[in-house]
Amino acid sequence: MDIIKQYDTWPYLTFTFTDEDDLPVDCRDFTVELRIKNRLDEVIVDAEVGGVEGGAVWIDEDGGVGEYHWQAGDTDIQGLHSYEFKFTRLADGAVFRLPQDDYFYYEVHDSIYTGS
Repeated sequence: MDIIKQYDTWPYLTFTFTDEDDLPVDCRDFTVELRIKNRLDEVIVDAEVGGVEGGAVWIDEDGGVGEYHWQAGDTDIQGLHSYEFKFTRLADGAVFRLPQDDYFYYEVHDSIYTGS
């Protein structure tokens, strides 16, 4: 589980998609979206990976590697936060989400410093 301090915008949230054989997934055939909810169940991030806005970028799209660049306000509320990815196949619109059994998690720890 990733940990970040309250109000921080770095280190980035990194992700790598692999298949059942632990091989990289080529994401060029999909639209990939990232959605994050804070511990209050509020959606704080809804971004397309590689989109023009939103902070989610590909580092190696055909290798399934990307990162989310925290925006102001994303880490204001401390506690356990959940996130998932939605894949939409460009060829036929088929949709699946990762992880399929639960969520990914990161935790925002309290900071002695208040505000950004």
